This record gives sequence, C-alpha cells and structure tokens, in this order.
Amino acid sequence: MDEIRDPREEDKEVLENFFRVVIEDTIAREEIDIPYFLEDEVEDKMATLEGYLSREGERRVFLLACRRGKVVGTISYAPCNEALVDILGRDSEKAGEIGTVYVHPEYQKMGIGASLLGAICHHLLEMNIKRFYLDSGYSGAQRYWRKKLGEPMKVVKDYWDKGADHMIWYKEL
Repeated sequence: MDEIRDPREEDKEVLENFFRVVIEDTIAREEIDIPYFLEDEVEDKMATLEGYLSREGERRVFLLACRRGKVVGTISYAPCNEALVDILGRDSEKAGEIGTVYVHPEYQKMGIGASLLGAICHHLLEMNIKRFYLDSGYSGAQRYWRKKLGEPMKVVKDYWDKGADHMIWYKEL
C-alpha cells in the first residue's frame, strides 16, 4: 500500500465506482438477493463520505488506502447507525462506530484492512476517542472481524434472515 489518506472532493466519483465494485462482489459472495440492495448500500456509503467531506460534526474520520494511485480500501468512523442504536439502545450513541470498511476484491488478504484499522485507531486516539463499535451482517466480514477483534459482544440471531446473524463488537483503545 502506498498511502492511507483522507478523501477529497475530487475522489467522489472514484469512490462511488469503488463502492459499487466491492458491494457487487459482496452481494455475489454472500448470495444476497434483496431488490435495490446495491443502490441502497452505495447511497449509504456515499452519504457517509458526504458527512465527512462537509465536516458534519467534528468526530468523523474517513480514510482511503491507495496503491499506485488507485483506491483499494476504505474505513470510516461516525455516529452509530440506526440499526446499532435499535439493537443496543441509546447508550450506544455515546460511542461511535467504525464502518465503511471495504477492500477491493483484487487486494484482499494483503493486510490492507488491518492497516486501515490501525490507522483509524491512531486517528481516534489523537481525537481522544477511546472506544468504538463495529457491526457486520456479512458472514465473510464476520470471520475477518472475529480474527482481528475476537468474539463479538452481541450476536443477533437471524437478524437479516434465517441463519443470517448480525454481530456487534465493542472495543476500547
């Protein structure tokens, strides 16, 4: 990986295409058959990016991993999403969440996700943020996060569908 950096306004089109590629890959791997899932997910990730670029709230972080000028990964930190607040209650709003963690399919298993996680944790500590949540409904991502973060603090059985659990991790830095 050449660099980890903040996104810029001129990255928006590249990032929209990046999200489309990685989410399409996720849909295929996870065998997701939900109408408009791709569009809804891309729209959600672009809204997270817009929130960061507009400096909506000071406690947001968004990072890109680039290799040879190409975006190969993303990660963000923002207020907890609605699903997390619904599951954990209002107390979860006291800590934000790490999300928008994507690595381009051609660059997975090269340490990019781990580098992004390390970089965002460094940023959070500089901002005096010492805890975060991370949630996932994708089985492949859940295996990855179990290796990196240990067992989740909460598993919501059959949250997405029968056999499709939602997992939530809580970490203090």
